[in-house]
Amino acid sequence: MKIVDYYVADGFSKNGSCRQSHVFTTYDRLHNLFGEPTYVDADPYAKVSCEWVLRVKVKDTGDGYEDTWYEEVSIYAWKYGRIPLEETQWNIGGYNWESQDLVESIIDRGLEPEYSEVA
Repeated sequence: MKIVDYYVADGFSKNGSCRQSHVFTTYDRLHNLFGEPTYVDADPYAKVSCEWVLRVKVKDTGDGYEDTWYEEVSIYAWKYGRIPLEETQWNIGGYNWESQDLVESIIDRGLEPEYSEVA
């Protein structure tokens, strides 16, 4: 599976999605890659204080055919009561375990989005 491109979306339906994993990084690293968060909530009692939603276009050529599709993933701060600025655990949400691989690939390789619906 290869990442073709991705963009920061203005949201997605979370029905059927769930936490898939997590990544340790900083808000600055995420902000530098993705721009403004898709969602921010300053309420200290909110479950999610900050979130980016990505639509990632992936390509699979493993079976001799070239298939492309979009995966929706989210990166979010869960129950911190604030937006954490230090290196901390950011949860990865999505519809399958590949969400973790996609997010880690983007962050590790410093891939910038094609465009952003949010910015």
